[in-house]
Amino acid sequence: MFNLLVKSIAYNLTMKIIVFVLLTFFSVSQCNECVDTNSAAVCAAYSNQGWCVQANIMSVCYKTCNPVSCDDTPCTGMPTIASNGGNDPSGTTHQAGVTVTYACDINYILDGAEFNTCQVDGSWAVDTAPTCIQECPDPISDPSLSITPDGPYKVGDTITYECVDQSAEEIGDKVSTCMTNGSPYWNLTVLPACNTSNACGPPPMIVSDGINPENRDYATGSNVTYQCNPRRVLGGSMTNLCTNNVWCNPAPVCYQDCVDHQDCTDNVDFRYCTNPSYTYTSMEFCLKSCNLCGTCDEAPEHPSATSAPAGPFEQGSNVDYTCAEGKLSGQSSNICVGQNEWSNESPTCLCSFIFS
Repeated sequence: MFNLLVKSIAYNLTMKIIVFVLLTFFSVSQCNECVDTNSAAVCAAYSNQGWCVQANIMSVCYKTCNPVSCDDTPCTGMPTIASNGGNDPSGTTHQAGVTVTYACDINYILDGAEFNTCQVDGSWAVDTAPTCIQECPDPISDPSLSITPDGPYKVGDTITYECVDQSAEEIGDKVSTCMTNGSPYWNLTVLPACNTSNACGPPPMIVSDGINPENRDYATGSNVTYQCNPRRVLGGSMTNLCTNNVWCNPAPVCYQDCVDHQDCTDNVDFRYCTNPSYTYTSMEFCLKSCNLCGTCDEAPEHPSATSAPAGPFEQGSNVDYTCAEGKLSGQSSNICVGQNEWSNESPTCLCSFIFS
């Protein structure tokens, strides 16, 4: 009987040691994970193992690194707004879990974090208080002008005026800054004017197999971009500049790339299926029609203009025009885009007259 008693005591002591070692290991392994959260029920069940209920949030608790009292560690010395603002709740000392809201006095705007929270380790989530900067009055405006960015505005902010009519050009200063000499004000007192006298109409468009710029009027100085559909080559300039009512370049052309013979069974994006060169197959895909690569004979020539080099030409080849006398009128280059098909008509040479 005595031996059984000794064995029982030894067994119980061994189990306690094992449990103690396991708990110690678990505590150590969790020491770097003190932000883990659990339900309030878990916190209560393990309150003797360092789980503490977070203040004001009874459904959440935090694991402490070491077994300590479950009294929350207060946060002291909260950063405060220097002037023209305050915080709610007031004061600079709060319990863990409390979130403080910063706010400015009327006619001032908050610059910085709006909230700050006391953490379980006694520190504040944000260590620098926001500032309260004077609010600017609404800038002067006009229905013909848009303002970016939107308000409200504070001293030091900058805005930009742009004409609502996209074909109009802004004449005059279009940037304004909110400044202060005790009272905030905008430094721009005269708004820019919107001038459409130099606007260009819609840019020339690619006839087929291309993606054109937006079909609308443009302000002088506007630059648009062209793009060809997949497996098509762009001939000409991919950009076009509007200068004083005139587009600098003609529309480019998009032609079949004969260097890379396409596999015409490949599916291409459905948005191109409305093009005659594509065949509809489904709501998502269409098939590129197969076109044999063509050749061109001599380039079209007006009697007054000369092209070079001489043909015949493979599809995609380019010729340039020159004038022996006078000034070239029309496109100065031409591209063989298919079987005896050229991208442009021949230019002409305008004579120069000298009056005595």
